[in-house]
Amino acid sequence: DREADIYVPSCRLDIEVDGVNHVGKGCLRDEKRDKLLKERGHNVLRLRHGDISNGSFITKLQEILSRQ
Repeated sequence: DREADIYVPSCRLDIEVDGVNHVGKGCLRDEKRDKLLKERGHNVLRLRHGDISNGSFITKLQEILSRQ
């Protein structure tokens, strides 16, 4: 298994940042990996380029952290 782009062990949070060109087979592989991580009790936050540039990831992150 490869490591997450960002991992926060205190809340078992895997943050993945997908580039602008992230499509196709990579997405299917990511879906399988996300499912496996969730089955193992991890929180997965997958961000797209637009989520970072417009700041919408803040809400997603707050939702995950509020469940801790």
